[in-house]
Amino acid sequence: MRSSGLRALVLATFAVAACAVVGLGYTESDLLAIVNGEIVPEVSIAAGANLVDYFFDNYTQEELLVEATSGLTPGIKVAAAEALKRYRIFVNPYEDLIAAYTADELKAMGATSLPAAQAYYYMIRGDVTLESLEADAAGIGYLAQAAGELLGGYYSPGSFNPLTLDEAIDLTENGATPGLRLAGGVALATYILLGESDYGADMSDEDLITGALAATGFDLGLARVYQTLLTQRFAQ
Repeated sequence: MRSSGLRALVLATFAVAACAVVGLGYTESDLLAIVNGEIVPEVSIAAGANLVDYFFDNYTQEELLVEATSGLTPGIKVAAAEALKRYRIFVNPYEDLIAAYTADELKAMGATSLPAAQAYYYMIRGDVTLESLEADAAGIGYLAQAAGELLGGYYSPGSFNPLTLDEAIDLTENGATPGLRLAGGVALATYILLGESDYGADMSDEDLITGALAATGFDLGLARVYQTLLTQRFAQ
């Protein structure tokens, strides 16, 4: 159960161009402008996921390592980290936190820091249960958000505890907490990536960008879904 959930989570989180549909007219220059200047994380990441080839071709391994860990925008970090995988170099953004702190310390820090909360759940991911994640995601704050992201992997198609498509949509839109809505969004995004849902197909690119701006930080499930849809729209 755990490994299947984690694989589904990775798929929905990074939504790379290999999973995207035929491009709709965005040029490399367009995507570079977005990834360098966009303030909405979900939009920046969607553009960055489609710039992996550019980063691989134009940056050295050393430069990619710098950008993957210290890039100015989330999209730059994603593009550089995905490019590094072609060199068999895998950047764990939580590595320094995990090396420096215990799980208990990260959990305490996670009350005020999302990276610490995510590092905490990354560290304990092999020991959590579906029930504990559901309880944690039903809480508030960064720890609940990090729990919801991991929970979405267990809810995604291909795991042992998948939501139906209708259940994923309902949880994304109506979940009781941001963490639970994020769990639904991760599952729904996976359905979209697998071509098993046309959710959002009638929305324009501008609608998706506006929606991501409105959803960021609150409607976390919808923000993740809009990120996935924009990744597909930005595909060249």
